[in-house]
Amino acid sequence: RIARLQLRPIARADQPNLLKNGSFEREDLAPWRVSSNSRQPLPKGAVRRVREGRDGGWCIRLESSDAQAMKKRVLKWTHPTHPASLPPGKYILSYDLRVSQLTPRGPMGSFNSYLRVAPPNAPRSGRNLGQSESRFENSDLPWTRRELILTLPDGMQASMVSLQLHQATGTVWIDNVSLLRCE
Repeated sequence: RIARLQLRPIARADQPNLLKNGSFEREDLAPWRVSSNSRQPLPKGAVRRVREGRDGGWCIRLESSDAQAMKKRVLKWTHPTHPASLPPGKYILSYDLRVSQLTPRGPMGSFNSYLRVAPPNAPRSGRNLGQSESRFENSDLPWTRRELILTLPDGMQASMVSLQLHQATGTVWIDNVSLLRCE
């Protein structure tokens, strides 16, 4: 019998983060922004920059307590990406996550993250890389580092990274977000 060891792709220590201000220490959070799948305005305070980060610094808190609204709503914290800066290949999307009282309210109720990709000539026909693998449905989680290995295929372009409260209520804290190209 032969054993097989699968090694994870790695990123060099000096590899630049392809996302800006992923530690949320700067007061100006651009180009990060909040969005939703609903035309209704988000509740006040649903997304806030708070000094409750993993290391005591700043982080982003997504919070929703409206069970009825969250049966269909998705609360997103997104960062645009530029196709020229993300050629096909492997990437590591990583972030620190803390969760409190997460309760699924719809069929996909969870916290999850993904890299949105699509063919260059058909942006609406894309897909979300890593969304299923990153789903977190448990009620509570202390600060934990999460890493997703994503493969951007030939013929696809990335348009954004999304970290989201998807059809769920509860509170999530996000800190130290990075997207690195693997060697």
